[in-house]
Amino acid sequence: MPPTPSRSFHVLVVLYNSAQWIDGCLRSALAQTLPPARITVVDNGSSDGGPELAERIGDPRIHVIRAGKNLGFAGGNNRAAAAARDMDFLLLLNPDAVMAADTLQRLADAFQTDPAIGVLGCKVLEPDVATIQHVGIHLRGNGLPSNLGQGEPDNGQYSGIHDVASVLGAAMAVRADTWCELGGLDEAFWPGYYEETDFCFRARRAGWRVAVARDAVVTHFDASADRRRDPEFLRLFFRNRARFLLKHYRARDWLFRYLPDETRWLTYWGSRQMRRIALRSLWQVRAEMRRERKLAARRWSP
Repeated sequence: MPPTPSRSFHVLVVLYNSAQWIDGCLRSALAQTLPPARITVVDNGSSDGGPELAERIGDPRIHVIRAGKNLGFAGGNNRAAAAARDMDFLLLLNPDAVMAADTLQRLADAFQTDPAIGVLGCKVLEPDVATIQHVGIHLRGNGLPSNLGQGEPDNGQYSGIHDVASVLGAAMAVRADTWCELGGLDEAFWPGYYEETDFCFRARRAGWRVAVARDAVVTHFDASADRRRDPEFLRLFFRNRARFLLKHYRARDWLFRYLPDETRWLTYWGSRQMRRIALRSLWQVRAEMRRERKLAARRWSP
């Protein structure tokens, strides 16, 4: 018989004042039918005792790193991934997410169906465990995300492996070779939003498939949902949308994808506050990225 392929998972969890969720998240990881080889928790300067709760579980597979400051979602996961480089797969898992008992097993099985699969999302359920939060992300022409399946009762209508534009970082599995090839998440998307979308686009451009294993289930409590109309959230969200668009869109994309969808959104859907923040963000981030390129050019010039 051929040898059983290695299927080791490194679960990465980034904390920032997430004490109320971390116990359920970590215990769901420890209870997997395919046990994770390592769980690395990076604390981004929490003040609510979350790291202590993680350590109190007392499992030797759990390793807590105190960053001492907010590295952001990308920086925290990059720090966690660097703590163990000998794994086959990584799972980026939000502290407010709980896995079904066979989630890692389902993800490993899905990866093994095609060596070209570099990124896998999960079927993500609402806290009632009966309603779908998303089964992958569709990206509109102006870069705004749309959750596939959102709000539908989960009657088993979504199963199998399906390619998508992007997956949500709340539960994103990555082949270790893909992660190393791409150099992890782009920390310029600080403190959060669009870093996973950027990663998925870079992975696809490098020849990897991005898909959702819809039989791998995660319940996401979405602790940030109540901030969605907060001005600071909107500023960060649209700032990083602008960075994503400026990084990935070419002239044709701006003309035939962004402009029609953004005009429609600005006219019919976006609030006055959103419109103002969205338009301002494009100009501000464009200037920021120009400065970054100039600094990089000076750094590498002889």
